[in-house]
Amino acid sequence: MKMDKIKDLLREYEKKFGKESLFVAEELRTSKEEVISTGILSLDLALGIGGLPVGKIYEIYGQESSGKTTLSLIIASQFQKHGKTVAFLDAENSFDVSWAETLGIDTKSFFVADVDSLEDAFKKIEFFMKNGVDFVILDSIAAPPTVSQVNADFTDSMMGVKARVISMALSKLMPIIRKSKSSLLFVNQIREKMVAYGNPEVTPGGRALKFFASIRMSTRKKLIEDEDEIFVGDEITVKIEKNKFAPPMKKAKFLLYYDGFYTIDYVDLLTKLDLITKSGAWYVENFTGNNMRFHGKQKILEEIKQNPDFKKLVDQIITQKINSLNIVEDASSEDDGEE
Repeated sequence: MKMDKIKDLLREYEKKFGKESLFVAEELRTSKEEVISTGILSLDLALGIGGLPVGKIYEIYGQESSGKTTLSLIIASQFQKHGKTVAFLDAENSFDVSWAETLGIDTKSFFVADVDSLEDAFKKIEFFMKNGVDFVILDSIAAPPTVSQVNADFTDSMMGVKARVISMALSKLMPIIRKSKSSLLFVNQIREKMVAYGNPEVTPGGRALKFFASIRMSTRKKLIEDEDEIFVGDEITVKIEKNKFAPPMKKAKFLLYYDGFYTIDYVDLLTKLDLITKSGAWYVENFTGNNMRFHGKQKILEEIKQNPDFKKLVDQIITQKINSLNIVEDASSEDDGEE
């Protein structure tokens, strides 16, 4: 098609449908999509683009108490740091203000809403997005009943009713998300189906969310013990199950302590990248030029926690090394196989 015909087509399309709904693909090449860090370096690297793209649907799912809500709040705190407004729909009635503050949430500009039904949740999501809220979290999409379930008896069979509501609601929300550039995060649970082989775990709510979500992440946890064999936190493994922006199926690990401090496993990552060497109980770094020595893994984590400049340098060195070697998957997380 000649250039004059392209211009005529664009002009006629703009008259009929509006200016912002049609682009020549070449124009999109130069437009940089906004990406917000998750606040966890290993997860940013596993996502392949440095974080979460704005204006999309994400899903975090996993077993009970596997860090789903905590991860969503950590991500929300990063959106706030970028000047975004956040709303949290507390369908599980489990929101803890103190824990949210510990994770970095500015509670003075953080909206929290109750949910009475699944339809009520989607109506509130629509309201928030149409009124300028940049990031909406529903925790969780599996928790609220539909209106028909509320009015039904406990023994009534309501197969597929949630899936129908979710499918219709997501179809209705997509044009709103596209225009408002709001981001939507669904926290989901898992169920187990009775099968003789294969993975028995499934997420409730049908298949619609699997299609509409641009990024899907699953979580698993393993307890962390200190030197006295006392449990002090969890090692959270996040697997990128679906990713429309980079190769999926990568894993990232971070350490979440019960006092709210979270960090990646710097020692494991620095060792894989040959940025530190171990001799007995001692670790020696080789990237600052000072050959700093640390007695035990905990001393390295303490230095990173207490020295922001050192942490910033370590993050920069890790990112540069991984990008130069093009081994994001192997360096940012250890693949332990299917769990």
